[in-house]
Amino acid sequence: MNWATTSEINSKFVSVERSIDGINFSSIGTVIAAGNSSITNNYNFVDTNAMNLPVSILYYRLKQVDIDGKFSYSIIVAIKIVHSYSEPQITAYLNPFTQNITLRVMAVSSTDQTDNVALYSVDG
Repeated sequence: MNWATTSEINSKFVSVERSIDGINFSSIGTVIAAGNSSITNNYNFVDTNAMNLPVSILYYRLKQVDIDGKFSYSIIVAIKIVHSYSEPQITAYLNPFTQNITLRVMAVSSTDQTDNVALYSVDG
């Protein structure tokens, strides 16, 4: 995500916010602002978790926060996510584990089918 400002007055930081429904947003990171500037400042932020979310559209907005705590929001931008895999993605953690393991299964698309997962020890 890239954006630019042409002037800044008492700006402190920008909070990058993400939503999966376009209504409820949460901060996923911050970028320190220039403070006071009358030149163009270019900013960027990478959402490293975007492709791991089981949605096809993500919504983003910027929350610009001033030194005095006042803030304003940018417009909301919708981004279509195109997953390039065809099989469900399975992540297991903590690995190695002793008694408990958590599986995160992300399906490519929602279906009524039941998926099976088999766990094997190192000796089969």
